[in-house]
Amino acid sequence: MFGRRYRQRSVESVVDEIERLDPKKLFFYDDNFTANRERTKRMLDTMLSRGVVPKWTAQTRADVVRDKELLALMKRSNCYMVYVGFESVNPATLKEYNKRQTVEEIVESVRILHEHGIMTHGMFIFGADNDDVASLRNTVEFALKHHIDTVQIVVLTPLPGTPYFNDMEQQGRLLTRDWQLYDGHHVVHQPSQMSPVELQMEWFRGMKRFYNLGECAKMVFSVDFLKFAAKFNANILRGRWHLAERQLNARALKWFYRAYGHFLINRWHAANKDVGERIKLLADRARKLHVQKQSATGKIEHNA
Repeated sequence: MFGRRYRQRSVESVVDEIERLDPKKLFFYDDNFTANRERTKRMLDTMLSRGVVPKWTAQTRADVVRDKELLALMKRSNCYMVYVGFESVNPATLKEYNKRQTVEEIVESVRILHEHGIMTHGMFIFGADNDDVASLRNTVEFALKHHIDTVQIVVLTPLPGTPYFNDMEQQGRLLTRDWQLYDGHHVVHQPSQMSPVELQMEWFRGMKRFYNLGECAKMVFSVDFLKFAAKFNANILRGRWHLAERQLNARALKWFYRAYGHFLINRWHAANKDVGERIKLLADRARKLHVQKQSATGKIEHNA
């Protein structure tokens, strides 16, 4: 509608509104809060100078860590978590998505954000043509290994009106036009290197693996936890109560998110126990319709 341009409110009007609402926590809803880094710096500076600093979170890109000045401002102004669209840790899939980032840069971004005391919510997409079962499982293990705090995994979904939807339609790879299933939780296209049912099950398995109560328990007995405990005790002994409280809040928040994620994925599964069978039926029906369409087209061309 507006091409490649977007409108911005003035920094003053945004900070005025935050001050008026006086929230305890705030989520900046921009798709990329740090797209215009100089404007973001002005906003955070203004928030700090006026004492308008609720705990806040926002969506950003992995390369935000390259700007040390911005990172410092984010931390000082009470940023406690960022949502980052990593999309994949499969190099071929990153290239397919036109993501100008490497797996090494993803690792580095998570590390630097954590060094600044900012939690990371990693967002991933399952189902690209370069994805297979092994690469999807590797993605989840990667998130656990590198201590990404929380994740959101969605199934690649060809939305109507997009070039990807048109491609899937022309290739006969759409499984259904039931828009209720176009929610990122259901497979609605034929993947390239696995069956629709395999993709559906790997999505569920990935979420279940990450949001596992066993993983929550591991946090308590990990080396990372011992480091946390030592630092927490040091802050208490030195009278740095505000740092100890912030540290404890971040740890408790991570545990809560993991446990709540476990509850949500189990609730979804309880309501969708037959999802594998339903996806298989959709795939079989779509395959038959595609064959019939090709046969009819061939007959028409032959008669012509």
